[in-house]
Amino acid sequence: MENKPTKGGWSAHRGKFARRMALGRHWKKRWQAEPEFMRASLDRMIAGNRERWKAKEERLRAFAKRLPKTLKSWEFKETLRAELIKAGMVGDPRQVHRVYVALIRKRIAVLQPDGVSWLVAS
Repeated sequence: MENKPTKGGWSAHRGKFARRMALGRHWKKRWQAEPEFMRASLDRMIAGNRERWKAKEERLRAFAKRLPKTLKSWEFKETLRAELIKAGMVGDPRQVHRVYVALIRKRIAVLQPDGVSWLVAS
């Protein structure tokens, strides 16, 4: 048997890890040297993200208006997929699941106490 270098392992990740650590040290020094600038920069970034989050939630609520008010559990994802296709969005299962989870997290779709039906608030 020959001694061949192995692919992967620690040696393959050493450079990436070292760069990540160096970047962490860089930002730590920057926060210590210029805290006002870094705080202002962070606030600008958060404000931009907040606008994107609001726009995304508005699009989600507009999409939820296309759904029926109540849906049975077994037809929820199927109806969601059909409406995504009608809206011109891709109806691939991962996207359907992302929209499904977003509707639940934002409390736009709520499971009824009977455990069988969903109420879509639009």
